[in-house]
Amino acid sequence: MAEEYSIQDIFNFFDKDGSGSIDKAELAKGLQALGCNPTEADIQTIMEDADNKGDADGRLQFEEFAELVEAHRKSKEEELESLAKAFTAFDKNGDGLISKEELRQALTTLGMGKMSDEEVEELFADADTDENGCIDFNELIRVIMA
Repeated sequence: MAEEYSIQDIFNFFDKDGSGSIDKAELAKGLQALGCNPTEADIQTIMEDADNKGDADGRLQFEEFAELVEAHRKSKEEELESLAKAFTAFDKNGDGLISKEELRQALTTLGMGKMSDEEVEELFADADTDENGCIDFNELIRVIMA
């Protein structure tokens, strides 16, 4: 199961210089480290929306950052619901399993997230933990949450 981090842990991760606040550069680098690719405009918008404690100093204090994280954090139920919808979309024949071909078709044809055949093979090998040639919902959850 994925390790749980407190908002303070996440704040400290973003606050690279230990100043007790997060500037635009730290926000951008932190989001990139988490796999996001925000534009300069995205960072500016986030800063303007979150820097709201009356100081509007261009830096996020812990309280501002905590509000931002809480506003964007999905509940575990919402995450599972989203994953279930994705699973259903991949499960073209509705048998409750995703075959290698169903996974390949979905992941090699999706817009910006296209994957190579080799990447699909590796993902499938990692996910098919019982080695039955298909991925069930629990196997998918384990891979995504790892």
